[in-house]
Amino acid sequence: MVSNSIFCRGLSSLEYNTPRPRVTIHVDGQGPGLNKPYTTLDQIEGTVSIDVNHTTKFHDIDISFEGYSKVSVERTVQVPGQRVAHHTFLRLRQPIAPDAYPKSGFLEPKRSYQFPFIFVIPERLLPQSCDHEQSDVLIRPTHTQLPPTFGSHGPGGSYLNDMAPDTCQISYAIRVRILKESPGDSRPLRPFVDVSRKLRVIPIINRELLRKVNEKGRQHSMRREKPVKCGLIKQNLGQLVVTACQPEPILLDHLGSGTHTTDTAITVHLQFHPKGDEQPPQLKTLQIKLSVLTFHASTPWKSHPLGVDSIDPGEIHQDLAIKEVPLSSYSFASTGWTKQSSSKGPTRSLRLLTKERRLGESLIQGNYYTTSITVPITLPKNIHFVSTFHSCFISRIYNLNLCVSYYMPKKSILKSTLTLKVPITLDVAAPFLWDGSKRNESGPCLDCNGAWNTGIEIS
Repeated sequence: MVSNSIFCRGLSSLEYNTPRPRVTIHVDGQGPGLNKPYTTLDQIEGTVSIDVNHTTKFHDIDISFEGYSKVSVERTVQVPGQRVAHHTFLRLRQPIAPDAYPKSGFLEPKRSYQFPFIFVIPERLLPQSCDHEQSDVLIRPTHTQLPPTFGSHGPGGSYLNDMAPDTCQISYAIRVRILKESPGDSRPLRPFVDVSRKLRVIPIINRELLRKVNEKGRQHSMRREKPVKCGLIKQNLGQLVVTACQPEPILLDHLGSGTHTTDTAITVHLQFHPKGDEQPPQLKTLQIKLSVLTFHASTPWKSHPLGVDSIDPGEIHQDLAIKEVPLSSYSFASTGWTKQSSSKGPTRSLRLLTKERRLGESLIQGNYYTTSITVPITLPKNIHFVSTFHSCFISRIYNLNLCVSYYMPKKSILKSTLTLKVPITLDVAAPFLWDGSKRNESGPCLDCNGAWNTGIEIS
């Protein structure tokens, strides 16, 4: 089925009122709207059809596959308005053989001109797509990974709820431009037709790279301590320690449907170090929420925006959108405390935390109590989650907010809470891990001989 192109870039009023060539972009296997998504190493094949009502002179036809982002950040009250940044981070061009053009240099009516194209979703961007100032050695490796389609309206106004703010979007599109000579213009060639058709892209990410980035984030608190107090004088009854490791990534369906998402699980370890012979607190519930953070800026990020929960009010080029998604609540009713002695040393699970995640500290001398609970992490199906990603202007990260509630029996009926913030990565399950069908394909450009071009425009 053929779907007409969705938008036309601005042209002069005279050109707009002049009958122009009709351009139709047909993508194999696609219908109207954002239907089939594409992932890393997928081929995009199709045909561009051009028809005219009258003889039309032209110089060149440019067919490309482009990825671009747009960010707007509200200015301060003293300087109203917006700062807007446009960034084209990917441009693959389809070569057209000279003999495919009409020899006369004119497009003739009553004839449909067909130009096939083929592109391959690359595994990475070229280094020059991220050539801004950097203060972190991991910036370029993460910024040269392809970001997913994000906050983008598709053909016919279709929209997927990925919790992206209205102020930022990432889009991919097949773009067709018909160029003509422009004597006297600063540009020797300029487009008099410029149309695009958007496509949805869900690329594979490097999860180990993102794990390293997450572990550097100061906003994460994978170990928390809190004194347990009660009574009017707030008598200190002991110390409650809660720890957790970053869980394995949640694997999203590469088809974008959410029906084949692979969930994960997390284990929460608790210790209570009493003062004297105090009994441990009564644990009530573990509530889990997913915190969805979208960092965006009108200037490129020099480092990963992981160190704060909010943007500095004095930073006029950056913004942060936070949304929370309740996931589940679990009862500790069947979970009991186990009395330990410090002379025996920490349990195996706590030794692993100390050794591998550097979360532990020296244990308080004397007897203490331990327990743990392992719970699944399952995403709701009514939200189209995108993978964790960092790009030059936009980052999307996820945290698990783990809230443990408890009280002291016979001491207080008031409930207290302690909350951990643990990073979690959302990745896309690679289809070639299932059937081995893609790793044998050619490189990212295949026969297109395209080039990655980058341009940043800030207004």
